Amino acid sequence: MLIVLSLILTIILNSFLARSSLKFLNTLIDLSIFRDLSSIELSLLVIPLFIIIPTLGIYFILRKFNFDQKLQNMKVVKIIFGIVLTLFVFYIAILLFSSTIRGGGATFAVKVIFGSYILPVIILLLFIAIGMIIYKLIKLRKTTYDNIPLSNKEISLFKYIGVGSIVTTLIVLLNPYGNILKNYKGNNTFQELCKNAKTTIYEEVDLDSIFLYSSWQSRYCKIDNYNTYNSSGGGILPYPRIVIDSNITFETLNSNKKTNNDFKYKYYDNKSEKNYRNGVESKSIKSEYGYIEKQIYNKDSIHGSSVEIFKLDNNKTIAKSIYYINKKTRKVCGDLTRQETYGKKCLKPFYLVLDMLDKSTKD
Repeated sequence: MLIVLSLILTIILNSFLARSSLKFLNTLIDLSIFRDLSSIELSLLVIPLFIIIPTLGIYFILRKFNFDQKLQNMKVVKIIFGIVLTLFVFYIAILLFSSTIRGGGATFAVKVIFGSYILPVIILLLFIAIGMIIYKLIKLRKTTYDNIPLSNKEISLFKYIGVGSIVTTLIVLLNPYGNILKNYKGNNTFQELCKNAKTTIYEEVDLDSIFLYSSWQSRYCKIDNYNTYNSSGGGILPYPRIVIDSNITFETLNSNKKTNNDFKYKYYDNKSEKNYRNGVESKSIKSEYGYIEKQIYNKDSIHGSSVEIFKLDNNKTIAKSIYYINKKTRKVCGDLTRQETYGKKCLKPFYLVLDMLDKSTKD
């Protein structure tokens, strides 16, 4: 029963401390190489490091305090722990199986069912068992017990399980065909590429209007000290708001399928609320400069892009910025990283235009 109690305590501690401990550890060292692991790799790391080794440690401590003698003849508690352990093992087995099904829907369903129906039962059983244990300990608080050392069988079992857990962890970490080593090599390649990630201003100009070849922007936010982004996505460029702030005209392709045959373009200016919110359809563009994003690298989940501002009449580039993204380890690098108003660092390609506009305004 003591080993089951140790396992239960380990699971409870993990539920409270594991996530916060990993977040704190991530502020000290770069843990990006552990991203995007397979379910098998993740299991072979988590089970030894977060289940087996802590359970053995707690078991050793409880034995030193003679818990095994104090909790003898508690058949109900043994039955409860047996049920809880069976439910937990069953849940882990089903969860691992569901993770092999593509799409993620099965894993989500298993988690929802476990959280809604099985977890409340486990919590209730644990409260009952812990209450019975506390009552027994209070009742026997004046009783003394002999400190029985670990038997040779227990010591051998501890030794084999501990060594096996360490060996399993090392195999996963050093496996040349595993994702951890691939992520490590990918980060090295990424760092080499990042030496070319920079912004270059070839010609300083005052932008009063600009044509955008795409009205969509990508973004990579919540960037930490190791240039790992924790959220990403895309959205419409914020030019209606910028029109008011900077008094600039933005021109784009007309996305309205009903009218784009007659009006290929659309412009946004601050002449009226309709103009800067909805735009005005137009047959031609008047901008002298254009903005475009191009992909310059795409290999092994590493993507490189360049964003450029150029003259429309002769395609001469006046400003260019290069950045790289490692999709597997969620790394990002480039001069376009900025501190957002809500306190998180982000990288957005459109920052090149904003920087040019900001410089023009200050000059």
